[in-house]
Amino acid sequence: MLGLQSTATPLASQSFHQLRLSLCSQHSLEVINLTDQANHWLGEIQARNGLLILYNLHTSSALAINEAESLLTDDLLDHLRSQAKAGRTYRHDNLSRRVGVPADEPRNAHSHLMAIGLHNHELVPVIEGQLVLGTYQALLFLELDGPRQRSLQLCFQGECAPVDA
Repeated sequence: MLGLQSTATPLASQSFHQLRLSLCSQHSLEVINLTDQANHWLGEIQARNGLLILYNLHTSSALAINEAESLLTDDLLDHLRSQAKAGRTYRHDNLSRRVGVPADEPRNAHSHLMAIGLHNHELVPVIEGQLVLGTYQALLFLELDGPRQRSLQLCFQGECAPVDA
């Protein structure tokens, strides 16, 4: 039998906040911890109770909730490299067969293949102004085709503290 605990909190008023977050990755494969940035923004908007949505605007990167320990993130990147190796022959990388390809188009099929099995969004509850994450959980951005300038959309739907007049 499951032990269930449920609470209902009436919300004073719902609000919707959004932020376009810019990141600049430094490496071809990289894990960037977004937890502090998300918490900082939630503090700025005085978020109380609701949902934080993180949405990745790219197809050669991903989002995850996992442990940010450096040896684990190295293992994760090694695992992704083994799943889709750079330098192999991929049809997507044959730019002469594609239409409308920009002059600076990278040969990055391996990055898309890594990303396809991962998430492009994450949804995290916020209760009493805090992200609801487990002890070792962190919000992670996975760069799979860097270094690049990247954009994420953060949205908060829920209750915020009243603004003093």
